[in-house]
Amino acid sequence: MRNISFISSLVLTATALSAQCVAPGSVSLNSNPPDFSATHYVGSPNPPVVPDPGHSSLWDMTVNGPIVITSIDTYLYDYTGTPNPAQDGNTGPFDLWICPTTHTGNELIPANWVLVGSGTYTVDPAGGHSPCVFNVPVAFTQGTYGVALNMKCSTGGTGAGAPNVGLRLHPLVTLPSVAPNTPLTVSDQFITITNEVTQRVAFTSGIGANHTINVQLNYSLGAGAAFSSQYGAGCYFRPQSFYEAFPSTAPIDLSNQGFTMINNGTNYTVIPGAPMTPFTPVSSPLVGVGGVTIMGDDDQTAPITLPFTFSAPGGVSTTQIVVGSNGYVFLTGTPGSAFGFYDDINRFLTDTPRIAVGFGDWQPADPATPAATGNIYYDVDPSNTFVTITWADVSEWNAYTAKLNAQIVLWATGQVDLKYGACSQGAAPVLTGFSCADGNNPGGINFGAVPFSSGDGSLPSRVKTDVRPVLGTTFNIVTENIAAGTFIVMTALSFINPPPPPFNDLAGFGMPGCVLNVGLPVTSFFSFSGGAPTSSLAIAAPNLPSFINVNVRAQSAPLTPGLNAAGIVTSNGLCINLGL
Repeated sequence: MRNISFISSLVLTATALSAQCVAPGSVSLNSNPPDFSATHYVGSPNPPVVPDPGHSSLWDMTVNGPIVITSIDTYLYDYTGTPNPAQDGNTGPFDLWICPTTHTGNELIPANWVLVGSGTYTVDPAGGHSPCVFNVPVAFTQGTYGVALNMKCSTGGTGAGAPNVGLRLHPLVTLPSVAPNTPLTVSDQFITITNEVTQRVAFTSGIGANHTINVQLNYSLGAGAAFSSQYGAGCYFRPQSFYEAFPSTAPIDLSNQGFTMINNGTNYTVIPGAPMTPFTPVSSPLVGVGGVTIMGDDDQTAPITLPFTFSAPGGVSTTQIVVGSNGYVFLTGTPGSAFGFYDDINRFLTDTPRIAVGFGDWQPADPATPAATGNIYYDVDPSNTFVTITWADVSEWNAYTAKLNAQIVLWATGQVDLKYGACSQGAAPVLTGFSCADGNNPGGINFGAVPFSSGDGSLPSRVKTDVRPVLGTTFNIVTENIAAGTFIVMTALSFINPPPPPFNDLAGFGMPGCVLNVGLPVTSFFSFSGGAPTSSLAIAAPNLPSFINVNVRAQSAPLTPGLNAAGIVTSNGLCINLGL
């Protein structure tokens, strides 16, 4: 690892040529990235508490430099369409409390807490971010704190929720036992959030096991703060997963259509296929893991052994599947999340490999719910070359006139057929598509725009700093996602802004789809990655006040054969703001 001094390698007078980095003067850290999601909501105490102090979201927070928190977004289950009384648009008070080091052990000792900020929240009517805005922004210095966000009962409202003013709120949370791979720790350059939990009655009730809360801290930085910010994109980003999301406001439009997913090894080619035909069950309805005689609400089967090994892009190879009542098949005998909020694209892409014909909120026939209809079936073709999983007239939970009629056909060749009959949608979103569970999000597609092909799994290199670029310290410029077979990485540093399109296009140099994310001229350094997926370049930042807010641009270029004619790919750009 080389330690590069700015003084010896770069010319300070060139800084006048560079515009400032896009400073995170208003940045945010989300406790449940990339955006809020949930598996459960925190209900009201029974019996009710009078007077009701509301609930608290608790977390421990390490601050690495001076910041000022201006607002905190939350995620509530208190809008129209939920079982709770609607509070759309209602407002109410909140307080932010801190204690030294950690909230653990202090939850029932109010005297150990210090009130640092108060303000007003507003319940988002769409079930999105409900902001808590401080009357006076709250400044934090470097240190570690226990934090409690206490949201009290609503006190006002003029919208749809006005008739229910005075009621408590119900935060949405994610339990890792239900949604594996849920992050319990998140961080950025300035903040780390850990030890998340919810207290149903603030400073009074006990707390359960750690789970992911939904808070987004919106903050600004102190003057002269050191930071780095990423911009632009590298080449190549070709995720293997793909999906189409149907919000309840734009219902599923796949009725009486069919799609065939041809497995090419590293990707799928999707072409038109046959729709679902009238279905006559051969097998008995599937039974859920609850030990009942039916498939229940938010249920899934025990592992089902296939008559062949099924393979899918992304390294998926399985002899077992698990069928979920909510319109999907896990491509493994170890299931992931059985239910949740069905617009949770991040969980779909990270949870467990699955194929979704219509991942929604479906409830098969249940004697306890007469309005629920339909069943789910698993049938093996006599040739043992394919299996068919059928959702036959399965109704949507709590919107029982909406129905799912669809089939997933898994072939021994790796081919998949998605077949749709008449489908309708009520209040719940629906996802359809394939996930190899690597977390890479290609963005939504339109299934109707067949044919199309998914990616081959290529990911662009990404460059970042490992810590803040503080004067008088050494930090590393880290290149990630280096492709296998790469042994040399070039890192270019410049004081010059990158050229605008089309002058940044590197197609003419044998690098189609790649762009220049730094300006010329550059100072280049070469490092040997040794075939590893990451490489680091150590930078010694001078301890000189004149370097405060000096900006340096960086981009890496791994020398990777086979991805283009030049044998070189490029990363995103990185703007480094030296400072305190």
